[in-house]
Amino acid sequence: NNNNNNNMNSSPLVSQPQSQSQSKENANDSELKMPVERCVRLILSAMLGPSFLMHETWISRQPTLSIMFVNQYFPILSNAILSKIGPLRLKAYNAGLPLYKLSSWKKAARMEQIQKSLRNQGQKDRMADYVVKDKEL
Repeated sequence: NNNNNNNMNSSPLVSQPQSQSQSKENANDSELKMPVERCVRLILSAMLGPSFLMHETWISRQPTLSIMFVNQYFPILSNAILSKIGPLRLKAYNAGLPLYKLSSWKKAARMEQIQKSLRNQGQKDRMADYVVKDKEL
């Protein structure tokens, strides 16, 4: 009498035909998707494992799994982390960089700082022009 009521939540999957036909443009998407074979192994181990240990099974790649765990059990901590990570991921998305790589977040933040300094420098140059024109009058 094995009453195995196990809820399973899976991440996006990539099948063999999809992985072979992907172009370089979609390479970032493939790193987010788990191979079907791996997902099947994880689902089977969750189904066949001791039901008293696994009432719910989360199948996902990192860092999504860690973030979901923290969000589920430590929501205040999760909000603090996501308030820092969210804007960095948005900058990476706007720059067309991979969303799950820390290096992309850093690169996007640096790109934004450079753009901001260039805008500030342009404003300073325009302000200097106004000061020179004002003195000439």
